[in-house]
Amino acid sequence: MLFIGKLILVAFPFIIAETSGSFYNQLRFASNASWNANGITVANSTLIGLHPFDIFIDKNNTIYVPKQDSKQIILLFKGNLTSTRNVSANLSNSLTIFVKTSDDIYVDTYYSIGGISRITSNSAIPISRMNLCYQCSDIFISQNDLLYCSFTENHQVLASSLITSLDPLLIVAGTGSVGSTSTTLRNPLGIFVDDTNDDLYVADCRNNRIQLFKSKRLTATTVAGSGSINVTIDLNYPSGIALDSSSYLFIVDTGNNRIIAEGLNGFRCIVGCTNSSGSASNQLNNPWSLSFDSYGNLFISDQANNRIQKFNFVSSCYDGIKNQDETDIDCGGSNCSKCPLTNTCLLNSDCYINECDTTSYTCQATSGIARGGQGGSIFSDLDVVGLYGRTFPISIILRCGSYIDAIQVTYETSNQTQGSVITQAPRRGGTNTGPHQFDLLPGERIVKVNGRSGTYVNGLQFTTSTGNVSAYCGGSGGTAFTEQYSGYVLSYISGRCGSWLNQIQFHWIPA
Repeated sequence: MLFIGKLILVAFPFIIAETSGSFYNQLRFASNASWNANGITVANSTLIGLHPFDIFIDKNNTIYVPKQDSKQIILLFKGNLTSTRNVSANLSNSLTIFVKTSDDIYVDTYYSIGGISRITSNSAIPISRMNLCYQCSDIFISQNDLLYCSFTENHQVLASSLITSLDPLLIVAGTGSVGSTSTTLRNPLGIFVDDTNDDLYVADCRNNRIQLFKSKRLTATTVAGSGSINVTIDLNYPSGIALDSSSYLFIVDTGNNRIIAEGLNGFRCIVGCTNSSGSASNQLNNPWSLSFDSYGNLFISDQANNRIQKFNFVSSCYDGIKNQDETDIDCGGSNCSKCPLTNTCLLNSDCYINECDTTSYTCQATSGIARGGQGGSIFSDLDVVGLYGRTFPISIILRCGSYIDAIQVTYETSNQTQGSVITQAPRRGGTNTGPHQFDLLPGERIVKVNGRSGTYVNGLQFTTSTGNVSAYCGGSGGTAFTEQYSGYVLSYISGRCGSWLNQIQFHWIPA
């Protein structure tokens, strides 16, 4: 146990409640994704002051920047220089900001009231949430409401629960002593938490490396830079980091004035690749942090140039991102031809139904109504089985009483070149009751679903293309429904679940 002033730091995990949802844009990029080499200045010193450090973009594409010299937070709505707002918060030399919602903003207030404070867009009164004797260089809030602080001067990363103020501060990385071992840090800066597994990534600035601390581990693996086991890339004072939805790294390589991206083929430079600092549109000078908008465009706080630079995402096949000048989700750039439903997107192709799944880059199936309530956690069986071809259920296991306690589907996915793959998706729900299994014959497909739903999914029954009907499983509560589409068969399910099946949505493809 380590005492700092009146604070008690405990180097052991504690239990916190889990919540769902994310606060920032986290997209999936192709391995060869690229950005325009020339940036656009979306904010200069007149608006954001001198030496901008941090930048945060929420899911509404509002940009938040702490203004060093005016004790304010600058908001740019939709990244628009002509649509701005100032939030006066009595800040002084604030380094970092993190936004859960527009009324739930966390910012460094070390030089005003100390530590990290919470403010709202309608209030100038900061509420202290983490008291420290040194400044936090970066903050991050995980989906389970754990507030992380990059405690640079003490060579540590600390965390504290936002759910209860009674929990002590938690040491999640570093020993408090400077070093370059697997357990020590040297002036850490940027931090990012992978919400899929609670792994912590740290930009270990003066060790010129990125450290990965697996959940609840105080020993790290070097995943980029100096000392990495695998050949990666040389870094020079990395300051900011982010992950895409595939857990690939994006690194602000400050000393080299560039941005590095990771992919299937390793690391590569994507912005500022001129090997020199400068103020030209294709150069950076002491960049500090980065953030993405929902279109995949990259924004960088270009500190020594006193500006925020925007580097537009370049549309390419398999990007799965809606372009700003298109009405659909793009699978291949502007003026594309269409690719068939459930087929992998081809070069210069969009989906017939104007939707493209961003996890498999395949034209999505027609989706029915989401039936049930909003409890539990979101799931999609598409994330498990993928869609490299045509996917159909071949077996369904239901657990039911008055409600559907759980559903578990086994799928067959096939195409002409790779043959068939059988995949059983995870059980969606609990084990409060026994299983009831419905197996389909070879070539048999589900063409209709009957059921009942309300706050939960109350009951389900399936009808196949050969007229076979599964036994009704569930209770009599909720409202009855029937779902079928002429010429379509069931492909996969998504929904929400916890101890029960809270919600279900059926996705259909042409027979």
